[in-house]
Parts: sequence; C-alpha cells; structure tokens
Amino acid sequence: MQRRRIALGLIAGVISEAANKLIPLATLHLAATRLGVKPFGVSQFSQWLTDLGVYFVAFGFAAWAPLAWRSADQNGAKDQMDRARVFSSVTLMRLLHALVACLVLSFVVQDGSTWSEYRWILLPTLFIVVTSAFDCLWAITYLRAIPLFSGISIAAKVISLIAIVSMVQGPGDALKYTVILQSANAALSMASFVYVWRVVGWAWPSIAQLAVAFRGSLPFAVSAFLLVAIERLDMALVESALGAAGAGAYGGPMKIAISMMPIAGMVTTVFFAEMLNVFENESMLRHLQAVIRVAVVLLAPVAVGMWFVYLDVVPLILGPEFAAYAKVLPILSSCIVAQMFMIIFGSQVLALRGRVALYNWALLAGVVVVAGSASILGARFGLEGFALASAAGRWVAALLAGVFGLMIIGDGRRRIILETMRSFIPAAVMTGVLLLLPQQSWIASIVIGGTVYGAIAGILFRGTIASALSARAGS
Repeated sequence: MQRRRIALGLIAGVISEAANKLIPLATLHLAATRLGVKPFGVSQFSQWLTDLGVYFVAFGFAAWAPLAWRSADQNGAKDQMDRARVFSSVTLMRLLHALVACLVLSFVVQDGSTWSEYRWILLPTLFIVVTSAFDCLWAITYLRAIPLFSGISIAAKVISLIAIVSMVQGPGDALKYTVILQSANAALSMASFVYVWRVVGWAWPSIAQLAVAFRGSLPFAVSAFLLVAIERLDMALVESALGAAGAGAYGGPMKIAISMMPIAGMVTTVFFAEMLNVFENESMLRHLQAVIRVAVVLLAPVAVGMWFVYLDVVPLILGPEFAAYAKVLPILSSCIVAQMFMIIFGSQVLALRGRVALYNWALLAGVVVVAGSASILGARFGLEGFALASAAGRWVAALLAGVFGLMIIGDGRRRIILETMRSFIPAAVMTGVLLLLPQQSWIASIVIGGTVYGAIAGILFRGTIASALSARAGS
C-alpha cells in the first residue's frame, strides 16, 4: 500500500474539500438570503434539470474508462495509444449524449409544458451540459493528479464567490446566480480535459471502438441512472407536490447536505486510484479496510453531529425564512455515510470484481423505497417526510451493496465487518456525551463533540495517524 501517496492525496483532498464546502456554503447563504425562497427554488429546480442532463452525458463512461485503462495495464499494454483511444472514444460519445440531452431539456421547458416556468433559467445554462462532456476527472483519478485539480477547483470556486457577491443583489438576479455557479464547474471540466489531452494524447477512434466504449459503459450507465434516481427523485416529487416554492424550501437544506456528499467521494476516490492498480486479493482487502476506516472517521461525526446543531445552522446559512424546514438537513445529512458505503462496496468491490449487476439490484431496491414511500411520508410529515423517504432509499441501497460486497469478499468479510464496527465507536461515544450534557449553544456542541470525537479516534487509530504523519514527513 502506497501510504505516502495516499496520505498526500488525502491531505490535498481534505484541504480542497474544506475550501469547496466553505465557499459554496457562503455562496448558498448569499443566494438564499438575496433571492428569496421562490426565486431560489426556481434556480434550484433549473439546476436539478441540468444535472439530469449532465448525468445522461456521464452515462457509464466515467466508470468504464478507468477500468478499461486498468485492463490494458494489467495485460501489459501500457502504450499511450491505448489510453488515448479510450479517452477519445469517451469524449466523443459524451459529446453525442450532450447534444441529445440539450434537445430533450429544451423540449421539456417549451411554452405550455409543466416546467415552462424554468425555461428562462434553464436554456441559458445548457452550456454546463455541453462542457460536462469534457469532464475527465475519471482520468485525473487514474493519473493521480488529484492534488493539482484540488487547487484548480478552489480557484474556480473563489472566483465564482467573488462574482456572486458583486453581481447577485436581489430576486431578479436568479439567472446571474445560476450562470455564475455553473461556470465554475464548466471551467473545471475544461481544465481536466486539457490536462488529460496533453498527458495522454488524442487518437481518433473507429466506429467499432466507439461501439466498444458504449457497450462497455452500459452496465455502469444503469448504475448511474439508478443512483441519480435515488439522489434526485425526492426533489422531483417535492416540486410536483408543492411547486417552485416547495422546491426552494426543500432545496435550501438539501443543498447544504449535498455540499457535504463530495467528502465521501473525495476519500473513496483517493483509495480507488490506488485500487485500480492493485490486483492481489490481500492487498485489495487492506485497501478496503483503510478506506472504510478513514471514510467513517471523517464522515460519521458530520452525519451524527448535524442533529445537535441543525436548528442554528440552517437559519445561519439560509436565513430565518428557512428555519421551519431545518429538520430536513440532519435527515439528509445521514445520507453522507450511506453514500460512502454505496461507493465503497458498489464501485470498489462489486464493480472491480465484475459484479456490477449486484450493485444495480441494490440501487434498484433503493429507488423502489424512495418512490414507494415518498408520497405517503410527504403527506404525513411534509418536507421532512420526503427527506425520510430519500434517506431510507439510500440506506437500503447501501446496506444491500454492503451485503453483496461481503458475500463475494469471502474469507476477508470478518475483517471488514470488525473494521466497520470499530470505525463507528468515536461517533457513538460523541453522541452519548452530547445526549447526556444539558442543552447548549451549537458552537459549544461542536467544540465538545469534536474534542471527544478527536480523543477517541486518536486513541483507536493512533497507528493509522502515525503512518500518515510519517508519510507526510517523508515527503
């Protein structure tokens, strides 16, 4: 296991994610307080629609491509042309998907349609769908250039924040806000494309090679679409039931929760970059233990701690108008851990071992839970009910992916189960302490909870911390 490289990747990732959370939260505060609930809701739902287009562009190519590179490397075919053809095939296929997505999105917001009120924001922001075709973060992961792009991501977010502060002043600026926000993501996609093009090169693929890329991505596309359904179905159901105002009320707390989800992706991506180049079973198990340990230790306190501070955090970030919907935040924040397990057992166990179908069954079960329970829970508990349905679906998918993953791991499953249980101990102790203490300010809760959590985690995982520090010192 390359401890030094993993440690450096995690350090860069943590710095990047800290900046990429604080800056978007500041951006979110400005948007929610300056735009108001309904214009904010129109912007959020328009972004939700373009996100669907982006997911269609991604299809399953970003999951298939690194595995295609891995297969070539494993078979000894490491020449640049193999990588270049995969890279070129994926880019061209995604551009075709982008064209289809833009045409469909333009149609669904035409005059007289159900979503026509979002037309004035959605059409000018379709550029994000096109530029997402050039998103090569999958290749950045494989090439282990994550630290470099962490810096680029921070720079793009800072520029975006400055632009929003200066240009978004009131409810009439919803379009400006959305365009500026999407431009940061577009810039990152184009920067990643230029980097990979310079490193790997370009080789025009044949029609047969494009067909190989499409067929290879199909199982992963099913996973991607099911994952999108789990993550995004709640917003569609809220908008259908309560309109743009409901989407804005739900979208504010949801946006805070979503802003924390990439932490799971950051941690797992660092280890996934290593696992792509590991082929021996024992080494795979060690990497799996390590990613579970690090991910749970980083994510569990956020998911648990949000229950003690949400009443103060939501009004602070979104303004007093959103205080009545605050409980949506801790419910959806629990999904950060579920998301982590879906990624680890779905992408890093089942997919790497050629069992994508099992992952898809787990995701399908989650979608069924969300779709089947949302209307019932929403009618009973309002916005909190929709959040409960979303959380239930993700946890069902995560638990099933975990069960399927443990089934194929074989003799190593006991090690993985024990590692998972041990990793949750600091969060359990922190929760117990905060529950026993009298009610206090949210700042005190963070300080006390963080101190307790850090102490317990430091004792339990002193070996891991020592390895990371020694790796850092060795750099």
